Order: sequence, then structure tokens, then C-alpha cells
Amino acid sequence: GASVVKVPIMVAVYRRMDEGAFSSRDMFETKPEDWAGGAGWMQWEEAGTAHTVEDYLLMMMTQSDNVATNALMRAVGGPEYVNQVSASLGATDTVIRQKVTSERAAVPSLDNQTTPRDMAAILGAVAAGRAASPESCEDMMKLIYQNTLESGLQSGLPEGTEVAYKGGWL
Repeated sequence: GASVVKVPIMVAVYRRMDEGAFSSRDMFETKPEDWAGGAGWMQWEEAGTAHTVEDYLLMMMTQSDNVATNALMRAVGGPEYVNQVSASLGATDTVIRQKVTSERAAVPSLDNQTTPRDMAAILGAVAAGRAASPESCEDMMKLIYQNTLESGLQSGLPEGTEVAYKGGWL
């Protein structure tokens, strides 16, 4: 699943905000266990640096920041909650087993997993305003449209076509 699993983590964060567990302006610190190499600049910061939920979301979805991802996953209640969110959207083959890392698991069955069908289900629910509150889904779409990482999705599409995406590479 690589960084594509950041999509259900994003939905889990917005659901927690809808529940009132925290707001986009709340701040919390990274912890040493959030560290992961690979994508994003937060890997170069000291553990204990605080950011807003909004900033973590922006870094996770636009720069694919792994530290931001792990901090957010911890804040929502861990992989178990993210898996519940995925299943509630019909994404039953999406399973988060461990924090996001730039490395593959020694045993493939320990890797996080998803399928194109599951990602289509989750993204379809976001686009339709069903993944969380309609306002949160609108915010998620705005966030996904800000992704600045290179994408091959636009090639072959008519010029000017807007593309919202979250890629994953490993």
C-alpha cells in the first residue's frame, strides 16, 4: 500500500474532528516513535516539535510526510481505528498493520495493504461527501487537490483537467 494508505488515515483524522476529539488548529508534539525516513521534511526535526493537526494533514497529503502520518495515526487511536474507518467505507482489504515507514516489512504479510478497489471506495466516499461530514469531505477534497508531488495521472487527459490524487511509491 505504501503511501496510498495515507488516504484512510486522512479520513480517520477528519472523523475524529467531526466527533470533537480535536480540531484542525489543535497542536501536539511528535514522539520518537513517529520517526520514519523517506518522504517529508519532518524526519529532520527533533522529536517533541509541535505542529497543528492542519499542518500534519497538509504535510501528509501534499508531501507524503511519513512522520506527519505516524503522528496523526497515533492521535486518532492507532491502526485499529483507521482499519475500522476503512471497513466502514467498504474497504475491507485495506489493513494498517504498522506505522508508515520507508522500508518493506521482513515478512510481506506484515506490510500495510490495500487494493485499487478499496482506494476507489474510500475516495469515492470522500468525493460524494459520505466518508465523514460533508464539510470535512469538502476539506479533504481541497487537501487532495493541493498534492504537489509529480503524478502521471494527468498524462493522456485533456489539458486543464483537474486531478486529485495520492500516490504511493516503495
